[in-house]
This record gives sequence, structure tokens and C-alpha cells, in this order.
Amino acid sequence: MKDTIPKPEPKRPASLPSTPRHFPPPGGREPRKSGNSPKTYDIGYVHIDSVELTHADGKLVMFLAIDRVSKFTYVEFTSTPGMEDAAFLKNVVRGVSL
Repeated sequence: MKDTIPKPEPKRPASLPSTPRHFPPPGGREPRKSGNSPKTYDIGYVHIDSVELTHADGKLVMFLAIDRVSKFTYVEFTSTPGMEDAAFLKNVVRGVSL
């Protein structure tokens, strides 16, 4: 039975790799553009975030503000979310000395 099944002919010589290789173009590669260059910010540019934390006694809401230049950080924890976020923003403005 094995003698009657024809063997497929290889499409490429066995000496070549099965996956094509990518070689640099003649003349060398072009320099890569730096896509990870850090952005520059003026002082006073503040990143604000909030997260809800769960613990054994219940939940807390953490409000966080970080100045991107000076790395000044202001954090508040509250037990009930709601209008505290507006008070937090007022406290950030009062707390940041520019």
C-alpha cells in the first residue's frame, strides 16, 4: 500500500529555511523614530484619579492628584462617594502652591 501512494515533491529545496528571512535593504536601515520620547508639561499640569477600595469594614474612595512636573501628590480618602469629589478639587487647588 505504501508503494502506491505518491510522495509529494518539495516546493523548495531542503537547504532553504521553511520561513523566509528578512534582510535589511541595500544601503542599510533607516534610523528609527523615537516614539517613546517623554512629553513636556508646564508646572501645574495635574493628573487626577479616583479608585474605590474594598476592605473588611466596608468601602473607601481614594482621590489622588499628582503634579506631572514637581511630582507633588495630594490624596484624600472618603467613606462615601458623592459631592466629596468637588470638595477634593477645591482642596487640590488650595493645596498646590504654584
